[in-house]
Amino acid sequence: MRTGTSIPGFIFMITFVTVSCFNIDTAEILSFKKNGKSHFGLKVKQFRIGPEVGVYVTSPLEEFGSRKAEGVFKCLIDSNNKIKCTQVDLDPGESQLPGTAYPIVTLAQNGDTMVACQQRKGRQYRSMTEELNGVCFLLEKGQHKHTFINITKNAQKSLAEINKNNNNNNVERFGALTSDLIYARPPKGALENINNNNNLQDDGDTGTEIAIVLDGSGSISEEDFQKAKDFISNMIGMFWEKCLQCEFAVVQYGAIIQTEFDLLESRKGRFILQKVQDIKQVGNVTKTASALDHVLESVFTEEHGSSETATKIILVLTDGDIFMDPMDINDVMNNSKMKKIERFVIGVGEAFQKEKALKTLKTIASQGEEHLLTVDDYSKLEGLLTSLQQKIIGIEGTKGDAFELELAEAGFAVHLKNNESMILGTAGAFDWSGGLMLYQMNTQPHKITFLNETKEKTAEASYSYLGYSVTAAQRQHTSLYIAGAPRHSNVGKVLIFEEDIRTYRLAQELTGEQIGSYFGSELCSVDIDMDSNTDLLMVGAPFYHIKGEEGRVYVYRLNDEGHHKFFETLEQPQYPFARFGYSIANVGDINKDGYRDIAIGAPLEGHLENPESFGSVYIYNGESNSIRTTPSQRIRASTIKKAPHYCPYFGLSVDGGLDLTNDGYPDVAVGSLGNLIILRSRPVIKLQASVDLTPKVIPVINGNTSLTARLCFTITPFKPQEFLKSHLHYAVDLDVEMKQKRIEFRKGDSGNGKLFLVNVKCSDLVLTVLPCTDCFTSIKIKVSYTLVSDLNRDLPAPILDVYDNAHNHTYFEIPYEKDCNNKPVCVPELHLTTRLSGNELIVGYTRDLIMNISLVNSGDGSYLTTMMVIYPKSLQFKLVKTPAFPVVKCSPPEMLPTFSSVMSCSIGYPVFSKSSAEFSIILQLEEVRFPTEKAVISLNVSNINDGSQPLTKPIELSVKHSFTAILTGPKTEIFVNVSEESAHSVDIQYTFHVNGENQFQVPLILDVQMPVKIKGFNIGTVKAIQKTKNPTQCKNETKPCRSDLQIATAKQSLGSCTCVNIKCNMTDDREDITVTAEMSLLELNKLIGDTQELIVTGEILYNSSLYQNLKHGDHKAQVKSAVRPLFDFGCLVS
Repeated sequence: MRTGTSIPGFIFMITFVTVSCFNIDTAEILSFKKNGKSHFGLKVKQFRIGPEVGVYVTSPLEEFGSRKAEGVFKCLIDSNNKIKCTQVDLDPGESQLPGTAYPIVTLAQNGDTMVACQQRKGRQYRSMTEELNGVCFLLEKGQHKHTFINITKNAQKSLAEINKNNNNNNVERFGALTSDLIYARPPKGALENINNNNNLQDDGDTGTEIAIVLDGSGSISEEDFQKAKDFISNMIGMFWEKCLQCEFAVVQYGAIIQTEFDLLESRKGRFILQKVQDIKQVGNVTKTASALDHVLESVFTEEHGSSETATKIILVLTDGDIFMDPMDINDVMNNSKMKKIERFVIGVGEAFQKEKALKTLKTIASQGEEHLLTVDDYSKLEGLLTSLQQKIIGIEGTKGDAFELELAEAGFAVHLKNNESMILGTAGAFDWSGGLMLYQMNTQPHKITFLNETKEKTAEASYSYLGYSVTAAQRQHTSLYIAGAPRHSNVGKVLIFEEDIRTYRLAQELTGEQIGSYFGSELCSVDIDMDSNTDLLMVGAPFYHIKGEEGRVYVYRLNDEGHHKFFETLEQPQYPFARFGYSIANVGDINKDGYRDIAIGAPLEGHLENPESFGSVYIYNGESNSIRTTPSQRIRASTIKKAPHYCPYFGLSVDGGLDLTNDGYPDVAVGSLGNLIILRSRPVIKLQASVDLTPKVIPVINGNTSLTARLCFTITPFKPQEFLKSHLHYAVDLDVEMKQKRIEFRKGDSGNGKLFLVNVKCSDLVLTVLPCTDCFTSIKIKVSYTLVSDLNRDLPAPILDVYDNAHNHTYFEIPYEKDCNNKPVCVPELHLTTRLSGNELIVGYTRDLIMNISLVNSGDGSYLTTMMVIYPKSLQFKLVKTPAFPVVKCSPPEMLPTFSSVMSCSIGYPVFSKSSAEFSIILQLEEVRFPTEKAVISLNVSNINDGSQPLTKPIELSVKHSFTAILTGPKTEIFVNVSEESAHSVDIQYTFHVNGENQFQVPLILDVQMPVKIKGFNIGTVKAIQKTKNPTQCKNETKPCRSDLQIATAKQSLGSCTCVNIKCNMTDDREDITVTAEMSLLELNKLIGDTQELIVTGEILYNSSLYQNLKHGDHKAQVKSAVRPLFDFGCLVS
C-alpha cells in the first residue's frame, strides 16, 4: 500500500452555538394597544408607499357585542419609535350606512396597492332572508381609487343569463362573465370624467328601523306596565335572531313625550335590552297623536341614526283611546313623512270594544285590520310575538329557490394578484358550497369570472365554504388560482384552477385527512428562492386534533407543470387547542440567506395556562426550493416581557418582509385581539475561527518548548455599530484527550478571555510544551465561545447563524515534528501477507487456527500503525506470538454488535520504520455449532499519515461440523436352502447397526439396497422396516438397482435387475434398522444353478460440503445371503 502524508500546521473543525431562539428579537418590541374589547388585529398587512412603510390592521367591530363596525387602520412608526394608528377612510365622501356592516373585513396587498373588502348586509323587502354583499375598496399609493359595489348581485344577473342560454344542466359554473353590469365606483372627484352608467349606487334595502311607541299613561297599572316592557324586550331579542340589521327606538308617552333610546343607541347591541327594563312610567294623559309626530320629527332623523333608504316601521302599544292630546290624529297620519312608514297597533283591554276607540286604532294602522292586533290584557302580549314577527319582517325561506349568490360574501377572502386583477372568495355562494371570482380591473367594463365545481358537485358540496381562503400561484408556463373549502366532504379540500388559453379548468384537488380539521381554511403560496416562480403551497388545518385542535400545516411542492405534490406536515403536538396554522404568512428573508421564511400562528396556544396573554408564532426558515421542517423559533406572547399586559390570541394574524423600524432588517407584524405587535429581526452573522501557530509543529526534544498561538475570529457581515454593545467570550481547554497533559498555559493565564469585536478580534496565547512519553499524537485544543449582547438597545443585537454547521466550540490540533527524509510527504510502503494452519475449520475436530502474519514497510515511517483483526465470536483468542522488534502489542478482544470480535494490534508504535513485523495470532475454535457456512476474518491496517488509505485483507474459510458414524451388519452369514419341491416362502431379517457420535445433530441418511427381481424372477418383497429411535423416518421405493453396487454373485450376467431402495433419515448417535424380507423359495430355486449369493448393501450418506465423518472408512456394510440346494449343510432358513 502506498500512502501520502503532508504536515499541517493544525487540523481544524468549527462548530457554533445552538440557540433556543433564532433571529427574531423578543426583548425590544413595538406595540400598539387599541382596545381590549375591539376586534383590532384580526388581519395585518405590511405596506410600502414610496418612503412610507407601515401596517394596515383590520378592526371589524369597535368592541365585543357592539353593532358598530369599524374597518381598517393605518399604523405608522413615528420618530420616537412609537406606533400611531389612524382609521382609514375607505370610501371618502360616503358615510357608512348604519347597521349594514358585518364584522368581516379582509385585506390584500401587492406593492403599493391595497384592497379591503367589507361585507354589507341587506335583505329583500318584506323578507327575513338576509343577504351579504361584499363591498371592496381599492387604494393605490394610499389614496382611494375605486369602490366595488353590487359585485355578487350583478354577477348573479350575468350568471343567470349564461344559464338561461345554456340548456345543458351539466354545464360547469365557471366561465367568463363579461356583462357590462359590473363596474367600479371611482372617487367623487372623478365622476364627471366617467359615463354616468358606470356610477352604480346601491339601491337595495339598507336596514329596518322600528320605532316602538309605548303608552305610559296613568290608566296602566305598574304590574301591566312591567309586562309591556318585558314584551318589548323579548320582541327586540327575538327579531335580532333573524334580522341582523334591524334597529330599534322606544318612545314613551303620557303627560310628557320622551325618547327612551334612539336608533344610534340601538347599535350598541344588547345594552338596550337593559334600557327597556329601566324605563320609568310617565303616567297621566294619553297623547298618542303627539307621540307619533314625535317619532317623525325626533326619531326618524339622520342625527338620531336614521337612514333615508331604510325600511321604517312604527309599532304602537296602548290600552285606551286618545285623551287630552292637543294634536289631531288625522293631521299626523296625513303628514307626508308618514306615507312611507308601515304602522302596526296593539290595543290592550276592553276600551277598544267601543267603536270610537277602535276607529282610532284603524286610522293609525297602515293597512287597517291587517296591521291591528288586540288582546284582552297585558298578560296575553307574549302570544303575539310570532305573528308580529311574521307581519313585520316576513318569514324566512319564502323566496322559494335555494340560495345562489345572495349570501355569497364576495371578498370573504381576497388576494391581489397584481394591480390589474384580484381574487375574491365567495364562501356563501350556492348554498355555501362557495366559489371564487376573478375580477379583472384592467378592462372596461370590468370582467368577472366565477369559478367553482360543476353543478352536480356543487349540489353535493353544500356548506363546503369554497373561497374561505384564496391565493394564486405562478410557474413559468402556468397560472393557478387556489381556493380553500374547509368543510368540503367533512375533511376539507383545496381546489386549484388553471388558466387555460381561453378558459379555466379545475386542475387538481388536495384533500384533508381528518374530519373537522378545517383543512384549507388558510392558504399561503411562497416563492422561496425569489425567482418569480411559486415553489410551495402551505395549507392550514388549525382544527386538526390529536388530543384537541392542536392544528397542522400541510406543505406541497409545485413543479413546472403546476402540479402540487405533498412534501411534509408541520405541527406542534405539545399544546392542545393551540390551532396551529390559523394564520400563515410569507415574512420575507428575515435571516438574509437568500430564501424567504414563513411564520405560522397558533393563537390559542397556552390559553389554559395564562388566559390574559396567550398564543404563539412559529418561524420556519427557507432553504433551496423548500423550507426547514423544524422551526427555528417559537415566539410566545407570555414570554415577551414588553408585550401589552392583555395580549390574547397572539398570532391571530401575521405578516412580514418590510423594514418598518428603519434598521436595515425586515420586521414581523403580529396581530392579537386589540393589539399590534412589531417584532424586529436580528442581524445574522457567520463566525469563522482561525489559529496561527509559531512554530507550526512541536520539535521532539528534551526540555520545555514555548509556542505562541494567535486566535482570531472573522465575522461576516461585519457592521461595527451593531457590535458596540456585544462581545465574544472564549475559553480554551488544552490537550483535551489526554489525562496527563503535555502542554499548559503560561503562568498566570487561564485560557479564558473576552473580545470586544468592534476593536479587537484576535488574542495571543503563550503555551508551554511539557516533556512527553507520547511525542507523536497531536495535541488537541478546544476553544469554546459565545456571542454575548446587551439586549437593552435601540438596534437589534447580532446573533450567530444556527445553520452554519455550527455549535459553540472549535477544535484544532498541534502536531509533533515528523521525519520524512527531507520530503514534505511521508510515504510508507506497506505489504501484508498471511499464512494459515489450515484452509478449513472442522468444528469438533479443529482445535486451533494459527494465523502467521507478515507486515513489511519498505518506505517512509508509518505513524501509529494499527491492525484491526475482526473474526467470528466462535473463534476465541488464545495467544499472540510477537517478535522482539518491532514491538507488536495487541489489546484484549472486544465484542461487536454484529456478533464478531475485534482485536487491535499496534505495530512499531509510534513509528513503524522501514522493517518487517512477523507475528502469529492463535485462535481457538469452540465446539459449538457455527452460525454460518463460512468463517470470515478481516485484517485492516491503517495509520494516521495524511492521505493514507487503509490496507485490508479478507480471509474466508469453509466451515464443517464433525461427526462419527460406523455402519455394521450381522456377524454371521445367512443361508437360504431351496429345492425343486420348495413351494413356500421364507422371511429373512437384515439388520444394520449405526454407532457413533453426532453432537451437532448432523442430518444422516441410511441408504439400503435389496434385490427383489433378478433375470425376471421375483425373488422377494420388503415385508417390514423396523427402527429403534422415534425421530428416525424411513421410506422405500422400487427402482432399477444401482450399477455401482453388487447385488449378487453369479456365473453369468444378471441383466437388468430391480431393487427396493430404503432411505432412513436420522440424527441420533445410535440406531438399528431391521428390514424384514419375504423371499420366494420357488423363484430362488430357479436361480440356484447360476446365483450363489444375494447381497444387501447399506451406506451412510450426508452433505460432505458441510459435514465431516471422522470414521469415513466405516460408513458402508454388506449383508450376504447364500442360496444353497437342500442337501447342502449350513444354517438352514426354511
